[in-house]
Amino acid sequence: MTTRKITPHKGGRTARLYVRMTPDTKSKLEQILQTTGLGAGDWIENKVAEDEMKATIATPNGATITGKNLQDIKKQMNSMLSVSGPRGLTAITTTGTIIHVELYEGQDYIRTKDGRTIE
Repeated sequence: MTTRKITPHKGGRTARLYVRMTPDTKSKLEQILQTTGLGAGDWIENKVAEDEMKATIATPNGATITGKNLQDIKKQMNSMLSVSGPRGLTAITTTGTIIHVELYEGQDYIRTKDGRTIE
């Protein structure tokens, strides 16, 4: 009988996590995974990456903002806007998400690397 070594299908994924949750939370998680088309491992990796998120603002000086999540980065970008200064800013996160903020309401958006718009 030949034994085979199981290799994680994505580089470096060797750790396992066993989690207990309520049936309601499990149902919500399954719905999120189905909607996003991600596996549980990919979804968890993305959520962890969001906690360490950095974004580079598309300006001549290319400032970098570090935030806990997309909303935190967006809030920091909004604080940089003014009538006499930049009225709109766009930044790209380390995960490829585009965040755009405008001084005027209703023109902000967050677009993921795969083209989905958030908010």
